[in-house]
Amino acid sequence: MFVFNKDTHLNLIDYGIEIPLLGQRGRLVLDFIKENFPKDKLFLDDLTAPTKEQLIFAHDKKFINRLYQDPTKDLMQAFELVAPNGSYHRYKPEGAKREVDDLFKRISHQVSGTILTCEFALKTMFAFHLGGGLHHAMKSGGR
Repeated sequence: MFVFNKDTHLNLIDYGIEIPLLGQRGRLVLDFIKENFPKDKLFLDDLTAPTKEQLIFAHDKKFINRLYQDPTKDLMQAFELVAPNGSYHRYKPEGAKREVDDLFKRISHQVSGTILTCEFALKTMFAFHLGGGLHHAMKSGGR
């Protein structure tokens, strides 16, 4: 099973984050899968955000609570957007077309896609998520 959802597409530049993580790769792979695999092997349905109870399997409660109260600081740290002297690095909020809350929502939906992919893999012995999880995450914070 291949899991993909358009709502997990990330173009970080839309958030003022100058990291060229563009969605062409995922879309090119999706096009290839659509052309070469049966349609019943592709899951394109909407994804809902994971619950706090699901997130506790990978992250501690303090981190999860911070994310749900105000994700901005943790997102800044996760994408390494603050230099050691406290100034912004690779981040220009004045260029943002989307709000940070939307970024948190999209990343949360990526996590749901990863959870769903794991469930498919347990049932079918193969599943691939075309949307994440983002790498380097830790129990106490994202990266």
